Amino acid sequence: MLVVALLLATAASSSPTGRLPQLVPVFIPGEGGISCWRIPAVVQSQQVLLAFAEARISSCTDNTEKMMGMKRSTDRGATWSTARFIVKKGLNGTWNNSVWNPEPVVDEATGTVVLAYLINRYNCLSPTMHCAAFTITSHDAGLSWGSPQPLTPALGSFSNGVRPGPGRGLQLDVGPHAGRLLWSGSYDQIPKRPDERTVDIIW
Repeated sequence: MLVVALLLATAASSSPTGRLPQLVPVFIPGEGGISCWRIPAVVQSQQVLLAFAEARISSCTDNTEKMMGMKRSTDRGATWSTARFIVKKGLNGTWNNSVWNPEPVVDEATGTVVLAYLINRYNCLSPTMHCAAFTITSHDAGLSWGSPQPLTPALGSFSNGVRPGPGRGLQLDVGPHAGRLLWSGSYDQIPKRPDERTVDIIW
């Protein structure tokens, strides 16, 4: 039985003594009135660790209301800030368009953090109702965030059906496109055929 949902910040560094790193709980059920935290992701920007997760308000089920939660650590993951909710509701400010799948990536040249996420996941398969992928950006290691920006112009005809994440993005560091940011995800063809789903990469 799942008793608690923990994000273990062990990736920041290995112990110089050779001992196993200490396991630190980051998102704890009940904290901030949140019943359940799911779909965690961690990145580092400007020597600060940023942890993201879906804040599932009333239960752990997929169809509960959600916000996008974030915490910061300035001491390599030993302690963490209180949770902030950087995306609180979905399209048109309604709860029925919940926030899904945090997928952060860091531009190593500037320290900018770009978080991709999904709104309204269940309607990705509807020909009349839409889901939508967005990004939100921080230039100061998570202290402040800009306004959400839709990925629809970049996705074109694929915009209804693309699901960023879960996980974390990557930045290319070699080759002719070095510096580009990549997110992975999935795409559902509409109308959906049985057992059909593709993997997408967003540049």
